[in-house]
Amino acid sequence: MLVFLLKHPQTEVFELDFGFDFCQKWTEEFWQCKINYISEETRIGELKDREDVLFFMLDPLCVPSPRANFLLKAALDTGYDLAVPVSNESIYDLQKAKVPYIYHNLSTFCEVADIMSTDAEIIPTDKIDPFLFAVKSKVLKEDIRIKDIPQLPLKKGVVKAAFVHRFGDVFSAPRDDLIALIPADVKKILDIGCAEGGFGKNLKQIRQDIKITGIELSPSLAKKAKAFYDKIIIGNVETIEIDEEFDLVNCGDIIEHLYNPWQLLRRINSWLKKGGYLIGSVPNAGHWSLVRDLLEGRFEYIPIGLLCIGHIRFFTEDSLKEMLKEAGFDIEIWLKQKFPPSPQGKAFLEKIKQCQLGNLESLTTFSFQFRARKVETS
Repeated sequence: MLVFLLKHPQTEVFELDFGFDFCQKWTEEFWQCKINYISEETRIGELKDREDVLFFMLDPLCVPSPRANFLLKAALDTGYDLAVPVSNESIYDLQKAKVPYIYHNLSTFCEVADIMSTDAEIIPTDKIDPFLFAVKSKVLKEDIRIKDIPQLPLKKGVVKAAFVHRFGDVFSAPRDDLIALIPADVKKILDIGCAEGGFGKNLKQIRQDIKITGIELSPSLAKKAKAFYDKIIIGNVETIEIDEEFDLVNCGDIIEHLYNPWQLLRRINSWLKKGGYLIGSVPNAGHWSLVRDLLEGRFEYIPIGLLCIGHIRFFTEDSLKEMLKEAGFDIEIWLKQKFPPSPQGKAFLEKIKQCQLGNLESLTTFSFQFRARKVETS
């Protein structure tokens, strides 16, 4: 089996490049297929080793579920010329999946996809989001470009049982959860790891009076954030020098990416004005999905999530609180993000409970959001 994958350029962002390799690896693993690279300008006549059914993956940051290829091909066998899956992200509502449970890693993704694969509905459509699709080879002329296939007047169907995860635009999250933690009297903010500026863009729409400085390691991401920040500093936050004070520092999913977060938190304390705030979010290393994988001998890094490839340090509630305290912060607000477990997750938690092992509060907590205040020393 062949899959034609849109070739992606190398970037300066490690997590992004890992994501490209990750998605290709698991597509090959799940589908037992061979990958051939293409560009959007590639024409059908240029494709080598063509088969009766052609699979195109135009989003290189997506992972298809193990049975999605069979389900798409089965839809073509019912009379459709082109079949598309559903996904967690799509420009069209018809292709947005109603995911029954939140998945956190490969094992829970496969479980959720398997649950969804029982949906037999195939919905006719004229427009498709072409992140991935299967098409009959015989309906394509030799001079057709790959990018033009989705617009062809073919009989198209959305296969509700075929699920694909898309990592999407992970560098421009608006972070409403953290913005909600900003006190009304804050006027000057330092946003560490601002990426493409989703936090700053969102905040400026709500609080035009706030001045925001962003720090970002990647020049290409910082360039995109520049439009939403009053000032952008490009560099490594662990070594960079800051010569001004702020009312608040934001560390949204940053602390776990640092080599020495203990030292940086002490430096952040020194960058804050008297009574200044630190807000942030950190994933919980004690979540059931990670613990279960460890018990089964798995520790699989992924592009984004609990086991993001960029995570260097791992924390539970106690270790995170202790680190904040040692850095000179008093915690004012402590929130826990939780999601209902999948059926297999629920069964695992029940076994843990029956054996009187583990901390169920920790096992069911996905991440922490907090607001802490600088402790004033005499």
